[in-house]
Amino acid sequence: MKISPSFDSLTFLKETWQQQPKLLRGFIQQCGGLISPEELAGLACEDFLDARIIEHTNGNDVGSSWRLRNGPFQESDFIQLPKSNWTLLVQSVDQVNDNIFKLQTLFDLCLREFHQTRYFDYIDLFLLFLFYQLNFHHY
Repeated sequence: MKISPSFDSLTFLKETWQQQPKLLRGFIQQCGGLISPEELAGLACEDFLDARIIEHTNGNDVGSSWRLRNGPFQESDFIQLPKSNWTLLVQSVDQVNDNIFKLQTLFDLCLREFHQTRYFDYIDLFLLFLFYQLNFHHY
């Protein structure tokens, strides 16, 4: 796993870091297989990690709404989810999964190039979006 050679960390840190949200497509080369959907769902069932499921209901209608559920979850919660229009967010996965920890370490290297230090707060937010088509009926 390594940072894409097309990523300009100096420009990112000068022009984007802590200034505006940014989607970094292709930031990491060889990013597949970091964590399986089943492992992520399993972590969402643990009480020592914060997890949430966000569902969008009623399509794109004017009366559509969002529903937030906080974990820890049960296996049955995943089986009952609709086929689409939901997402699972699990916090602090880097603390319990070596692959995600290595990914965080790569970003730390970018910060060190710019003489920044990583710190944890509730302002900076890193999200790793893994796109899976999940079938929790066989979970």
